Amino acid sequence: MSPKPIPLPQFTSTLIARFCRHLKRRGSCLLWQGTCHRCGYGYFRVRGKRYRTHRIVYFLTRGIDPGNLDVCHTCDCPGCCEPSHLFLGTQADNNHDMVRKRRNKSIPHPCPQPGVINGNAKLTDAAVRIIRTSTESNVALARQYGVSDMIISLVKRHKRWTHIT
Repeated sequence: MSPKPIPLPQFTSTLIARFCRHLKRRGSCLLWQGTCHRCGYGYFRVRGKRYRTHRIVYFLTRGIDPGNLDVCHTCDCPGCCEPSHLFLGTQADNNHDMVRKRRNKSIPHPCPQPGVINGNAKLTDAAVRIIRTSTESNVALARQYGVSDMIISLVKRHKRWTHIT
């Protein structure tokens, strides 16, 4: 069972402007480019509290606080904040949608935001190819690309950026 969501804060024009700076259009999706949870859902901090970005967008565009309902995605992209891709549903509705679209855990699902499509990515597809063929140390490569040596190690072992061969 999901924890009860925190009631949404009062949104001033300044707060809305700060929020909107983190949105970027990619195809039909409006992707969150700010901080994301490891599962891909964006979140936005207001006075020290974290709010899921798609819930904020639903509230700002429809004037309805989702409360205990889930804000679901028709596009199945957790980082998407496109208002037309969002709909309200119960946890059961969301689970039925997941099974219907074959996204349940027993069926592998590729990351909806691989590589450079992810706004937080520091590497490019070309950089990944270079890293995988390089004989330089992981520490040297990490310094060169502005990432940690652990990320370099994961890239070299095909544990990250798996869509690049």
